[in-house]
Amino acid sequence: MKRKIIIRIIAAVLCVAAAVATLSSCFDINHLPAGVLQYSTVSPENHYRIDVYLCDGGATVDYAIKCTVVRFGDGASRNIYWQYHEEEATVVWIDDTHVEINGRRLDILKDQYDYRYDK
Repeated sequence: MKRKIIIRIIAAVLCVAAAVATLSSCFDINHLPAGVLQYSTVSPENHYRIDVYLCDGGATVDYAIKCTVVRFGDGASRNIYWQYHEEEATVVWIDDTHVEINGRRLDILKDQYDYRYDK
């Protein structure tokens, strides 16, 4: 009887851990669909590039825009912008590390915009 209870507890813990891992990866801005590159724009001092992607979710899901910043030199990149219900992005460089994407001002070194957390 003790063995069955222990097995059920372990199974429940594993199920919860799997659910948490799945949900956290689904809502992480670094785990987004690839999308189709629309255009790229380079920072004023040529240290960074922003790639703008259009992501098509399929027949039942609307388009979304994803923007990725790429650092020249080492090629390091990260997603900095994710917006659902958008098909176009206007990117305006303010200076070498600040950008405005569709009206949202971001510091490309530390900020990320994800519509799912915009309240």
